[in-house]
Amino acid sequence: MFKCIPLFRACNRQVEYVDKRHCNLVIVPDDIYRYARTLEELLLDGNQIRELPRPFFRLMNLRKLSISDNELLRLPGEISNFMSLMELDCSRNDLPDIPENIKFCKSLSVVDFSGNPIAKLPDGFTQLRGLRYVALNDISLHKLPGDIGSLSNLITLELRENLLKVLPTSLSFLVKLEQLDLGANELEELPETLGALPNLKELWLDGNEIKELPPEIGHLKKLSCLDVSENKLEFLPDEIGGLVSLTDLHLSQNCLEALPDTIGKLKQLAMLKVDQNRILVLTPDIGSCERIRELILTENLLQEIPPSIGNLKEMINFNVDRNRLLSVPDEIGGCVKLGVLSLRDNRLTRLPSELGNLKELHVMDVAGNRLENLPFSITALNLKAVWLSENQSQPMVKFQAEDDEKTGDKVLTCFLLPQQGPSASMERQRSSLSRKLIEELRVVQRHRLLNRKDNLPIEERIRKLRWSSHTDDTGYKSGMIVLQDQGWSEEAHAHIQYGGYLQEEENLFPDGRSMDEGWNEPVPDRTSKVLFDAPEENEEEKPTTFVRHNTPHPRELKTRHPKYLAKQQNKHAEEDGHVMSAESEDENEDDDDEQTPLVAANQHVSVEQQRVEMSHEGPREEEEEDQPERAEDDFDEEAEETDDEDRERQVTFSSDTEDVEKNDSKLQRRDTPHHLKGKRLNLDEETAADAVAAILQRHQSQSSQKGIVLNSYDPGDEPEMEEQQMTLSIQRPPGMGLGVSIAGGRGSTPYKGDDEGIFISRVSDDGPAGKAGVKVGDKLLEVNGAHLEEAEHHEAVDCLRNSGNTVQVVVMREVMVDRKPPPQPSSV
Repeated sequence: MFKCIPLFRACNRQVEYVDKRHCNLVIVPDDIYRYARTLEELLLDGNQIRELPRPFFRLMNLRKLSISDNELLRLPGEISNFMSLMELDCSRNDLPDIPENIKFCKSLSVVDFSGNPIAKLPDGFTQLRGLRYVALNDISLHKLPGDIGSLSNLITLELRENLLKVLPTSLSFLVKLEQLDLGANELEELPETLGALPNLKELWLDGNEIKELPPEIGHLKKLSCLDVSENKLEFLPDEIGGLVSLTDLHLSQNCLEALPDTIGKLKQLAMLKVDQNRILVLTPDIGSCERIRELILTENLLQEIPPSIGNLKEMINFNVDRNRLLSVPDEIGGCVKLGVLSLRDNRLTRLPSELGNLKELHVMDVAGNRLENLPFSITALNLKAVWLSENQSQPMVKFQAEDDEKTGDKVLTCFLLPQQGPSASMERQRSSLSRKLIEELRVVQRHRLLNRKDNLPIEERIRKLRWSSHTDDTGYKSGMIVLQDQGWSEEAHAHIQYGGYLQEEENLFPDGRSMDEGWNEPVPDRTSKVLFDAPEENEEEKPTTFVRHNTPHPRELKTRHPKYLAKQQNKHAEEDGHVMSAESEDENEDDDDEQTPLVAANQHVSVEQQRVEMSHEGPREEEEEDQPERAEDDFDEEAEETDDEDRERQVTFSSDTEDVEKNDSKLQRRDTPHHLKGKRLNLDEETAADAVAAILQRHQSQSSQKGIVLNSYDPGDEPEMEEQQMTLSIQRPPGMGLGVSIAGGRGSTPYKGDDEGIFISRVSDDGPAGKAGVKVGDKLLEVNGAHLEEAEHHEAVDCLRNSGNTVQVVVMREVMVDRKPPPQPSSV
């Protein structure tokens, strides 16, 4: 009878949706609990919430809860109260596990626990039969439940970036599954039951260790996207032609040597990426994939393109960079929709005139080839960029029409033509790739020989390998490894071809061994090492004039260098009163030819060093005791000054000392700012006290002359530091922080001395704490009556976060107090 008419805003409690994303919340706001009867959707993403209190689980009518990007440490078992919950997003928190009681949330259809350190799924997880979307990316998952197939309504399953090595066979029971993401795991093989997913449309297997695909994969008739990039595939099964709905095929970064002829059956294929493989020959059946719009064949070993490429009428992007192409077929002119043609870093000497038929072509990249000219027919195209060199500054250059001397045809030329072939960096890359391929082929063949099922020893099998190579007139070296044993002839990989740029006189093995001898050698370690050659026994007798000057060395190698030893000798000589410095760098360079060889000089320095150490045996022991502490404090400063000291000081040998002593003008030291740094004063207590008193007296007299007024105190009346306890009241606006940072705590690194108390380490002047009078260095004793003298750091943090809007803090502060009023200042 008496219903609340919603005339006023305060009476409106029919709230079904609350959005508190990115509000810098530390706890769940209390006003949310007012809408417990009607609230259905709650968004708390991007806050700093660490726990969900018990009143939170009274929101019985919640249908969607999103609390991602917070700091949740635990998901309570009371989650089972959300019987109506359909979508749960707890991604990117710190949840170590999923509660077993989640099985009572029978209405759940969308679950996302990605980005949590969850190593295992609870047994009750597979009882959520209504799940349709599950995201478990990057949660350190080692294995899936054996009954994962119980989730029969699952449509999308994301398991990317985990530690999965095997897949359960029950995965085939997910008959409604459409998207399966297993990328970036540790899978080495796929189960045969994978082909029993009739509705699968997207399969992501990139970033694993898969060596072959099961033939049953051809049963996935509805599959539209297959990504197997970054694996170890050596071949594709012929059954891949059964993927009649496939539109995107990603095969990048594998070990493929060829594509099967059955790939021509993929009539719906629109994107094919086979870059960074070892494709030697492109199957002519590629021309049957008439709907291809993007074909990427970068970084392979292709020497030619099949003429059937002209059948790809829908192709827009064709990229064959960094291959071994010798020519482009005339049929390329049939790709009438081609917009981007990239042939960079190949071995092309001419381009077909049929390129003039590509009316849609606007970018052509032919840099790094050996072209002498361009066909005149491309003048009919609306080109926006023609790249002829890697250092070309503008996308278009001016061309001139000429007659070709060889054919008499009209051609185009410019200042960038003829080309000089690939750049030096590209040649080095290819040479490195060639050696890498040889090493990898050696490993592959050794693996196959070891796995062969016969009684022949491995040495006998290796001897049956034969290497045949051929180098053409352009310097391109190709070869074929042929297995002479008749038992290998039935294998699909009985011949492994190899091609690469090598100098004609260059051997595959630097020490001159043959290929047959090289197979027995283990694969070299690719770990970077720095090796120092040990001197030979008679190295001291060999004369040398090599002297290094002012070369910077790493700190860990300075003790090996004679210049560092010379600096030590210079230091000892300074203590002895005999320091010899050079006039300039020019004189040092002029005397290089007259100096003793480097090896002999090192020996002389070591003898002189021993002599000086013996003469200063007493004081040196005291100095060495303090050396580690001083080196630790001044480590960076000494490292910065080392180069300056090396430039301005030089150790001369005994043969040159007499000449230097005769000329007194050469014995004067330059007054560099750091030449007295670290010098010790070996004085007794009385002498030191007199020196300090003299310095203070001189300072006082100078200050008096300048008219400075000094306050004097009697002994015992000097000001002292005293600790005072203060109580401060901080008013914090809702939703804001206190504006302070704390340090220390029991069990943590002390902020001040050995005191493990809680100290204020930073204060914002405009923050609530700064306005209340809190200062840096204050020791925090109490917060709202809670004692923090023996508290740990995280306990103090929680206490401050939950302190409310009015915070009463008790701090201990050091203040300077005067025991006796100072006398009246006297001016001189």
